[in-house]
Amino acid sequence: MKNIKDFNDYISMMIADYDADHYGDYNTYAHWCADGSEYTIFYHSAWDLIELVKRYRSDLFYVGEEMAMNTFDPKHSSVDNLITSVAYYIIYTAMLNAFNQVHESDVEEGDES
Repeated sequence: MKNIKDFNDYISMMIADYDADHYGDYNTYAHWCADGSEYTIFYHSAWDLIELVKRYRSDLFYVGEEMAMNTFDPKHSSVDNLITSVAYYIIYTAMLNAFNQVHESDVEEGDES
């Protein structure tokens, strides 16, 4: 990921792939995507994502950081583990936010008819 557009496109791609009949509820799908992302599996990718999001979407960074710190156990973790957890929550939160925007748009369009 080289810029924030790449991040937004990454999130949009996963949103577009969502199929309720196949994946079930959206929270489960967002978890599945975030948990299986290269940005939560590979430390160097997680660090790159964190740097990018902190610079351009600090709101997502701080939510991810807070959520990760709530689950962080320094006795059984490393800084790399913390960073992958922050990356997970950034992706998860971004997906939920994007899904809510799409869902709200669908509701608003349905109200107009």
